[in-house]
Amino acid sequence: MNEPGYILHSSDRTAAAMQLAAYFTAEAMRSSTSDDSRIRLAEQLGYFDLAFRAIMGSTARGEIQRGTSMLVSNGFPVES
Repeated sequence: MNEPGYILHSSDRTAAAMQLAAYFTAEAMRSSTSDDSRIRLAEQLGYFDLAFRAIMGSTARGEIQRGTSMLVSNGFPVES
């Protein structure tokens, strides 16, 4: 089976996460075996959430490792 590839072009990590999540959501719609629209929606949202968290989580880890994260003191952000 020969399927077209997906190329992700984005300088913004959030936009990349949204594009990947949309791809997995489309795959969930295509592969779902359920006839119940509520179950199909739950499947789609589950894939969307997983994809989005995966990219945004890696972004957060990268920021923490570089030491560019901001600390919070008394409810206000403080440069570390």
